[in-house]
Amino acid sequence: MESIHEELRDIENRSIVLFIPSLTEYHQSIIDILNVLVNERNLNCVYVTTSRSYKRLNDLFSKKGINTENIFFVDAVSKGIGFDNGDGDFFLLSDPRNLSNLSITIAKAVKKVNGRFLILDSLSGLNLYNSVPHISKFFHALTAEIRSWGIGAIVISVDEEFKDELINTFSGFCDKTIKRV
Repeated sequence: MESIHEELRDIENRSIVLFIPSLTEYHQSIIDILNVLVNERNLNCVYVTTSRSYKRLNDLFSKKGINTENIFFVDAVSKGIGFDNGDGDFFLLSDPRNLSNLSITIAKAVKKVNGRFLILDSLSGLNLYNSVPHISKFFHALTAEIRSWGIGAIVISVDEEFKDELINTFSGFCDKTIKRV
């Protein structure tokens, strides 16, 4: 199996990639992706988290050698009130079930930091709060927005969280699907 670095090497900065790691490779894969995008390519990234707090992720990424100064977090799980941007590197959402608000917040984050790449971690996390049809509509609309912004994106979905037919639908909105299982 190719390394993540090799798989991302040929990805254009404006590509949308559906990335499907196994549960056992999930955490290391994220570190590897950030190493390529943030450390090697020096891209400003907007990181949308649907499963762990931005604080926890920021600490973890720093410990793993990721330049967190190039990452702006949209935290959909910490239950902040509105757009809390106390230190300027995150937005907190009050409700991960409100996908319209999530879309608006992502757009604000991309604009605020001139984001060149979006990482959505993950569709699987959204599945805890939302129905599959709502996630599918959100994903379709989000990929259209990403293309209009002229940026790239990696959307993560842990293997076997969704049925194959839905993954095929998600893949249809992307330029490339990388499945690492």
